[in-house]
This record gives sequence, C-alpha cells and structure tokens, in this order.
Amino acid sequence: MENRNTRLSTSRLAMGCFLPWILLLALLSPSAAFSQSTLWRSDKDGHTLYLMGSVHVLKKAHYPLNQALETAYANSDIIVFEVDMKEMESVSTQQLFSRHGIFQDGQTLQKSLTDETYDDLQHYLGTIKLSPNLFRRMKPPLCAMTLTIMEMQRLGFDAKYGLDRYFSQKAIAEGKQTAALETIEFQVTLFFDQTEKEQELFLKQTLIELSSLERIMTQMEKAWLHGDPETLNSILHASFAEFPEFHERLLLQRNRDWVTKIKQIHGQHKATLIVVGAAHLVGEGSVKALLEKQDFHFKQL
Repeated sequence: MENRNTRLSTSRLAMGCFLPWILLLALLSPSAAFSQSTLWRSDKDGHTLYLMGSVHVLKKAHYPLNQALETAYANSDIIVFEVDMKEMESVSTQQLFSRHGIFQDGQTLQKSLTDETYDDLQHYLGTIKLSPNLFRRMKPPLCAMTLTIMEMQRLGFDAKYGLDRYFSQKAIAEGKQTAALETIEFQVTLFFDQTEKEQELFLKQTLIELSSLERIMTQMEKAWLHGDPETLNSILHASFAEFPEFHERLLLQRNRDWVTKIKQIHGQHKATLIVVGAAHLVGEGSVKALLEKQDFHFKQL
C-alpha cells in the first residue's frame, strides 16, 4: 500500500502541512491568457526579490510554465526553497518519516482515535474501497497525508511535476546557488510533535475536506487563473477558522521566522527567488505582508 512513490510524495507534501497547503496542488496553469500568477517582484536598495507561490504537486500538462515564472528564475542569482530539495528523496528522510509517523510501541491508529473519528475514517475508506488494516500502524498525521496524496493521484496529480522540484532540478543542472529556510526534520516534527488531540483533529479535518477536494480545487484554479490572491487567501485559510493554534504554529510563526532569513539573503544577492507554498504569500501575516511592513513594495507579475 505505502509504496515508494507514496512515501516520497508524503515527504514533499510535508512542506505544506494541513489541507489548506495541500489544496494548492491544482492552482498552476500554463495558460498565457491570464496575465498574473502567484509571483511578486520587489526592487529595493539595488536588489530584486521575487516571491513565488509553490505548488508541490502538478500534472505534466501544466508544463511549460507561465513565462513569468521562468523569467524570475533566470534572472535570479540564488533560488531559496522551504527545505533542501536534494534531501527530500534521501533514505534518511524516509527513515525520518517512518520514525515519527509510524507507531513503534504496539499502539495502533484505531487506539489513538476516538470511536467517532475512527468511524469517520472507516466510512471514508469504505468509499474508496480500502481496508483500515492498511493504515493500522500509521499515526493520524501520516494517515491524513497519505489519504490526501492518494486522492490527488486519483485526480491525476504527481509530486514529480511539483513546482519546487522542477526549479530545484533546474538549478542543480545549471549550477545555480540554492538555499533553504528550514530543515526537513523541523518540518516533519511540525506534524508529529503535536498532542494526541491535535493529531486527531488534523485527521478529522482532513477527512471532512477530502470529500470536497475536487470542488474546492476547481474554485481555487479559477481564482489563480484570474490572479485573485484575495479569493485564494479566503479559500486557503478557511480550514484554520476553528484551529487558531494550528494557524499560528504551522503558518504565522514560520512566516515571521522566514522574513528574517529572507532579508538576510536578499541583502547578499543581486536577485533572489523565494519559492514557498502559496499559503505563505497571501493574506494578513503572510511573508509578503510582513515584508511590505518593512518597506518592500511588490508588484504582481
């Protein structure tokens, strides 16, 4: 059940976290009919800073990309990702997920959940004709991520076409300098260093939203195609309304930490491209909003 492709996809999706990030997966379109995308440019003190909303899973049909994205990459001296993409497919990363995401002490997924949540899980698995035994040793966050990946694959999306992976491979091939804002281990622990209650809420909310994933993705794609960050923000952050602790820990705090690092890198290079999940770039408390409060002025491209 948990083959190598699924495990690799799970580790890549860890760079998003919670379904609002995962729902970014279908946003990108190669259509030249729309003039804007989740890409912004700021010129300050003789340095250029690009902010690009990353999509971790795409379809082959989404390539070639919008030319504005390729131009931002070509113009940049350094490409900065959430994590070191070269490490994402390493054995150590897979071991990290197994160590954190699989019960090691005889505990099971069913025992870790309330009867209500486990019934919800069984019902969902019944609709996709899978046995709960396949997830028996998974902790709730890993179960949630795996189910989301499976649904995305059913809809035709694949991590090998992810935007961050594409630009990472391109940078490696061309010898461009790269950097990371976080470590993979830090992102993994964001998922699994939660209380049992939080882990169950993570899975419960995922099960609720998976049932409407295709519809929500359609709405988001429309907002993307019309260059509408306000609508994207509304959709992406809707799931956090009842979970302010998640919103703070998984998004807002990281944005604040990233801004400090981004400013340091920006000051050291003529042109810098930041490639992070688009949820980090829209709305109040986003990386873009925080930088704007520090005299960065962005133009959407």
